[in-house]
Amino acid sequence: MDNGQLIEWDDRYSVGIELIDEQHRELASQMNNLWLGCQKGGQEEKFFFDVNIQPLLRYMSYHFSSEERMLERIKYPDLAAHVQQHSDMMRIIAEGVGHIQQEEPSALLSGNRLSDFAAHLRDTLISHIIVMDKKYVSYIHFVNRKLGTYVMETTLPTELFIG
Repeated sequence: MDNGQLIEWDDRYSVGIELIDEQHRELASQMNNLWLGCQKGGQEEKFFFDVNIQPLLRYMSYHFSSEERMLERIKYPDLAAHVQQHSDMMRIIAEGVGHIQQEEPSALLSGNRLSDFAAHLRDTLISHIIVMDKKYVSYIHFVNRKLGTYVMETTLPTELFIG
């Protein structure tokens, strides 16, 4: 959390697929923006959270959909588990946001509830990237080696993510 950031992008988070890495960096940027707002204190903190959480969740959903389309097109064998984890993450996060939005502002602001929630989002995303996303990259490299050809390049054409 150097430089007031929740997530400082690091190459170890890279999956080596340009578009996915770009989306991951955008998620990190939006989480950093949310984090900065959660450091404001008082009513401003709650307002900032309320204004910024929905765009972050929409972008997260967009990213998950993009990733799932790509994995479907390359016939990733663990697609169902990957999709289920995306679904579980979105459900748990949405439940957390719902609880936060129902709480009295004074209860939220008396502790570090919003900052803790933002940190939980960070931990969830980073864990998913390092464990689940790296698995599909390993699969791509395995198949490429086994077939002696390329199932796909790690720099994917945008068509794999659209439509």
